[in-house]
Amino acid sequence: MTCGEKIRYYRNAINMSLEELGKLSGIYPDTIKKYEHGQRNPKPDQLKKIAWALGISVYFLMDLEIETISDVLAILYHLDRQVDMVVDGKRDEGHLLIPGTVSFRFTNTDLSRYIAEAVDTRDTITALEGASSAEGDKAAGLLREQLRHLINFPQQVTKGTKDVILVGPKKTDLYPELAQNDSADGSSPAGSDAKKDE
Repeated sequence: MTCGEKIRYYRNAINMSLEELGKLSGIYPDTIKKYEHGQRNPKPDQLKKIAWALGISVYFLMDLEIETISDVLAILYHLDRQVDMVVDGKRDEGHLLIPGTVSFRFTNTDLSRYIAEAVDTRDTITALEGASSAEGDKAAGLLREQLRHLINFPQQVTKGTKDVILVGPKKTDLYPELAQNDSADGSSPAGSDAKKDE
């Protein structure tokens, strides 16, 4: 999937119009449409605004090419440095990890819970792929619910951080019907009087 196809995919998955995405991101809807159709490529700052408006990490929209063991080790290195990650497994007599037993886990309970939910949802959708249209619709519905959960999930988790920081639009920006009991604060990087990007 291209970057533009990913933007369209996640926008459609949460039933957001181009106009809504434009309003939340501070980017003209026509410009976003050009991104989605591959006529233009968003600059990094525009991609961040779009990701923020969709309530997802910018990494969902980027194309991470993981081709070598070195690529995987680099990602694990960054996770280890920035998030409370524990690497464990069985050890031999010399107290060295036995390769086939290595596992990773995170001490942050919110992150661990979200990973478990994301994997369960992925497995359910995979199991329903290629099934009847009713079951396919159920799979699409599960994906939408998972993305809605992602939008409401505190996305910034750094090593040693106990406070939860909400990144992205408030859930009431996307779902006004939730405005009653919402106390989370999420401010737009675009700002209310931001100049529209072209």
